[in-house]
This record gives sequence, C-alpha cells and structure tokens, in this order.
Amino acid sequence: DLPPAVEELLVEGTGGAVARNDALAKVYGQPISGGLRHWMEAHARQFEGTVLELGSGLGLTGRTDVVALDHNFGLLRLHRGWARVCADAGDPPFLAGSFDVVILANVLDACVNPGLVLAQADALLVPGGTLVVTCAFAFHEAITPREHWFDTAGLDAALRGEAPLGTYTLVGHTIVEHAANLAWPLALSPRLSHVHSVDVWMTRKPASPEVS
Repeated sequence: DLPPAVEELLVEGTGGAVARNDALAKVYGQPISGGLRHWMEAHARQFEGTVLELGSGLGLTGRTDVVALDHNFGLLRLHRGWARVCADAGDPPFLAGSFDVVILANVLDACVNPGLVLAQADALLVPGGTLVVTCAFAFHEAITPREHWFDTAGLDAALRGEAPLGTYTLVGHTIVEHAANLAWPLALSPRLSHVHSVDVWMTRKPASPEVS
C-alpha cells in the first residue's frame, strides 16, 4: 500500500533500508565467537537486577531477560530480549535510575554525540549500579564529527570523572575491570571476516551520599 516513491526508498534494490538491515543482520548475527563475546557472556551471567542494553543491535550478552534499546527497528526486532524499545540512545524514554546494569557495547564510536550517550547511560543507572562500556574506537566522520572523537585514555578518564567526554562530565566511577584488545570478529562474507580490537570497562557508579 506504500506510494511507489516510498516503496523504492524503503524496500527496492540493495540501497533500500530493508535490504541494508538484512545485510547488517547477516553480519552481526553470524555465530562467530571472539574474546569480546566470551568476556561479555561470562560477565553477563553474573549481572543481577534490571539490565539495559543501550544501543543494543542484536545484543552481545546472550541473555533474554534484558531490556534492549536501539534506533534500528530492523535489528531490534531480531534481539532476543524480553523487552525491546525502538528509540534514540541519546534520548532514552526511561526515568533516571531505572536500571541496575547498563551496557554500552560498541556504541560510542557509532553515534553522533558519544558524550551525551555516555551521560544518558550514567543517568539511567541506580546509585551503585554497574556500567559496561566497550569500544573499538572505529570512528567515521560520516557518523561522528571529528571533534567528538576520543582515544582509550580519553574514555578511561571520562569514566573516572577526571575529564569530560565532549561537554559531559560524569561523577567518577570506580573501575572494576578493564580488558584491552579483545577480538570482535564480524563476518562480512562466508570467506571474509573483519576483526576489531576492542577495549571493555566494567565500572561501578558511586552510591548516593549518606544523609546526616
């Protein structure tokens, strides 16, 4: 029932949104394991309480009892999470302090404003909650303006509250674990894989100060 121009934009040919999403799902849905997936699945089994995958894509935790949020409906509909929300990670439709664990898996180098997304993830955490951030630092100017790029040291300092990420500064988190150079392979075709080298941080948000 779509007008021909809209149907061509969304569906027809390799340039349509549906075709692009199908291609992305094939890449991200390949059952290829690597250091990052092993780390994530091993740690995710230990997470307690409400868990949010912010900018989830197809997910990396292996869990179904999570809330998944992504702006790409084509990928989100294939996520196995019990609740799936199609929305912008920079403007999530949740109240502050709604989650015990927030996961930002390979999101910050694939969004327009990484500092804003990190600040939103922090705001959604309960005091004392767990934040998991992974990043391959694979920036592209077509997505993230160069002035918003950062390196490993910059993200580490931002998580500790020692420096802003863009215009946003967190109240310093405690670094529980930092693992570097974990492999994240993506199957681009049956005979070709692209392997990212990813760093992962697991941090603890400060608990609320005691009221005297």
